[in-house]
Amino acid sequence: MTCVGFYPTSAAAIQHLAPEILKLASADSTHTVGLPTLRLGSTGEEVKLLQTKLKQLGYYNDLIDGLYGDTTNQAVSKFQGAKGLRADGVYGTQTREKLEAIASKKLLLSATTSFTPESKIKQEGEQQDLIWWLLVSMVALGIFGSLLFLIKWYGNLKKDPKSETSNLNQTKLVTPSSQQLDTTTPPPTELLPLETTSRLAKVNIVDELMKELHSPDPTQRRKAI
Repeated sequence: MTCVGFYPTSAAAIQHLAPEILKLASADSTHTVGLPTLRLGSTGEEVKLLQTKLKQLGYYNDLIDGLYGDTTNQAVSKFQGAKGLRADGVYGTQTREKLEAIASKKLLLSATTSFTPESKIKQEGEQQDLIWWLLVSMVALGIFGSLLFLIKWYGNLKKDPKSETSNLNQTKLVTPSSQQLDTTTPPPTELLPLETTSRLAKVNIVDELMKELHSPDPTQRRKAI
């Protein structure tokens, strides 16, 4: 199953493809006996298959038209000479078995190696793109959530202005008024009458003179006299 950003891995593709290739290879090798011998002038689907396999192996470079002509004959002779067979240009049982075996091996090898370098790079690029899109989605969700929170908070603040007035009333109740502060000031001290203060001053002066007269210092005694 595939989804956005995910594709079948190369290993899975090879596992699905390998049995099919092996099945084709075994079918080709088991059906070589009893097939018609192809030579100059032969036509049909068997000639097309022969030309296709010779072209895959690099021995045939002409059109795949199903006509066993000179180019096809030369390609068969070239293949036979390269593999140690009799180079007569006739596509018989021995030549067919050799060609089928080599073509099957090359088909299996090309199927297993075609998924390694380029598909691996492509898969890594797709994984990096997926990670990048996930990060972008997470950032977008975070920004969207923050905007929703701010909109909701601002809406609640706009709908309930009484909360601000209640806070102001509470602050007014807490802070004391100037009149209350004035009532807490201490009462003024009472002043003594002038006569009592002058009398106290005279008593203090007499006490000082008596101390100076009884002082052992002669200067203090003379000053008191």
